[in-house]
Amino acid sequence: MNEGFMLLRRRRGILEVLPETPADGVKPVWEAFVDQSPNPEESGWPREWMELLTEAINRLGPKIRRTILLSVIEERSLEETAQILGTSISAVKSRLFQGRQKLRGTVNPGLLWGLCAAGPTEAQSC
Repeated sequence: MNEGFMLLRRRRGILEVLPETPADGVKPVWEAFVDQSPNPEESGWPREWMELLTEAINRLGPKIRRTILLSVIEERSLEETAQILGTSISAVKSRLFQGRQKLRGTVNPGLLWGLCAAGPTEAQSC
C-alpha cells in the first residue's frame, strides 16, 4: 500500500514556484497592498532618542561633553580630537570611556538598546 502511494507521489510531480527577484523587474504583488511607511510610533522614536541623548550629553562635564561631540557626533579621529582639544590621545580615550559610562548610567537602558538596534549611524558608541 505504501509503495502505491509512493508511486502516485512520483507521478504527480512537484510544482515549484520560484520567488520573484528584483532582477526580474517585477514588483511582488504584496508590495501593492502593504503600507511601507513607518507607523506614528516608529516615526516618533528617533526624535525622542535624539532629545533624550541631547539632554544626557548636555548634563556631562564640559571636557567630556566636548570630547564626545568631536569624536562621536562629528566623527573625528582620536588624533584630530586630541589635536583640537590640545590633549593626548590617551586622555581622549579616557574621556570617551568616562562619557559613555555616564551616558549608559543616565539613559534608560531599554531606550539605549532600541537606539542600538536602529542602525549604525545613530548608534556608533553602543
